[in-house]
Amino acid sequence: MKNPCKQHCWGRIAAVLLLAASFAASLAAANETYAQTPLRGQIEQNSPPPVQGDEFHSNSSGPTTTNQPGVGKSPFCRQRDAECGGTDRRCYDEAYNSAGIIVPVPQMQELYRQTQGQIWIRCGVCGDNAICWPRPGYQDLIASNTDHKPPSPASGPHSDVPETAPERPAKPPCRAPSAEHARLYQEPWLSNPQLQQALKAAGAKFQSNKLGSGRDMAFDEYTITITQMPAGLTPESLLQQLGTDTNATVDGYGPAGAMFDRVTRFVRRQKGPLKLGELIDIEIPGDPGTVQLVELQPDHFVLQTVTSPEMGTHPVSGARQFGFRRVGSNVLFYTKGAERPYNENLRGPGMLAQDNAWRSFMTAIGEMINHWQGVVDLNTMRRDRVDIPCD
Repeated sequence: MKNPCKQHCWGRIAAVLLLAASFAASLAAANETYAQTPLRGQIEQNSPPPVQGDEFHSNSSGPTTTNQPGVGKSPFCRQRDAECGGTDRRCYDEAYNSAGIIVPVPQMQELYRQTQGQIWIRCGVCGDNAICWPRPGYQDLIASNTDHKPPSPASGPHSDVPETAPERPAKPPCRAPSAEHARLYQEPWLSNPQLQQALKAAGAKFQSNKLGSGRDMAFDEYTITITQMPAGLTPESLLQQLGTDTNATVDGYGPAGAMFDRVTRFVRRQKGPLKLGELIDIEIPGDPGTVQLVELQPDHFVLQTVTSPEMGTHPVSGARQFGFRRVGSNVLFYTKGAERPYNENLRGPGMLAQDNAWRSFMTAIGEMINHWQGVVDLNTMRRDRVDIPCD
């Protein structure tokens, strides 16, 4: 195996690295102090870093995140908020120059979807509600999506027209465990003309989670924590390698990498840097499939299942995200998915096979990091999964 820091680390893709440099610069500006503030509802809030939202943990202790993008650093806010426990709302109000509001989780997720994630500076979940700090310019959209609308002139205090009950919000189609999972479930990229054109040229088509079997969506996240990156290797460049040559990046450093290579092999249909819309075949013993690269950012990328002439249907239907986030001085790499089996009869065996593959993949990342003189405790590999009925 070649040293990964000689293979891909040195700025071959100028546009991506410029974005990564900007991202890294904002992180460097943040105070490196790391503290956790407990929040009601099994939420943990990291302050000042990380940068992308509040973390919370399910009963299996695997972390997920609301991941509201665009926060350069988190202010140091420890005090309690009585209405939505865990945050000092005044502190965040001043830090973000925005008034925090309480909204039901489904409405928070719907507004996030409508604005492609741009509406919220930060959100934290507390029970059935979320406390969110909106960016300027979204007041009308927020008002139109909440039950607290101003009365119309025809229904003033002296109107003879009887008041009508406010319209009840529609039943949420899916109560995903995090905003990131909700976005994977919603698959907003399915309407992207660039992606559709790439599929048409290949004779392929999206395999949405709506085409899967059964009501239950499987939401999962697998993570491993890197205490120290190898010299010359950045999280951005490692993520780029994992997307460009997945198996070669982690194979050859230990038993987990060898196991992952046996059960899951990613084969790109084109060479060179990752390109939005490209197709990647996945060789899975007995049931291969194809995915499309539908989102590409310096800190994450997303793969969507597709049906292709060469591989037929993918064994699961849905989307999977790969990425990293900084947690204090550590770097947490993750993969998370929102999927249904294509055949309900294969839900059990298929999910077991996937679990084996992603456990091996995350541990293999740790093996590779340790081989190149970084520091990873392989026992930090965490897995969190929940099946939730969804439309």
